[in-house]
Amino acid sequence: MPDISPRRVEVRLWIALAACFALLAACFPLAVMLDEHQDRKRPMYLDLVMVEWLEYQHVRSTGQPLALHLDHRQTATVGGHHFRPAPGDTVEVTVDGEGYCARVRNLDGDSTGWHCDDGQHDPGQPPSLDD
Repeated sequence: MPDISPRRVEVRLWIALAACFALLAACFPLAVMLDEHQDRKRPMYLDLVMVEWLEYQHVRSTGQPLALHLDHRQTATVGGHHFRPAPGDTVEVTVDGEGYCARVRNLDGDSTGWHCDDGQHDPGQPPSLDD
């Protein structure tokens, strides 16, 4: 059996700790990049939740959804509330019979994809209402 001195064990421990630290330090920029990527999408999803709730309100009051195509410089009144997309966002709502499909895109090329509903199911209260 080889005899391992305490000094050798200590050196190996410090090398292992340094390697772990270097690995974590190398991963930090990747984590920051992924976090920023997700943060830039947040306003799109907030706009999507808001427009789905507004369309539900509009269907309740008029019986039909409202087709929309708004960019961040435009405002529309939907379901009795004023709505303007977040800076850089474009909201599209297409009407199909009594239902609708909504999607939001941003200037970075991200998209929520189409979310469709018949306008009969309450999507729940949105995070905030700015009238």
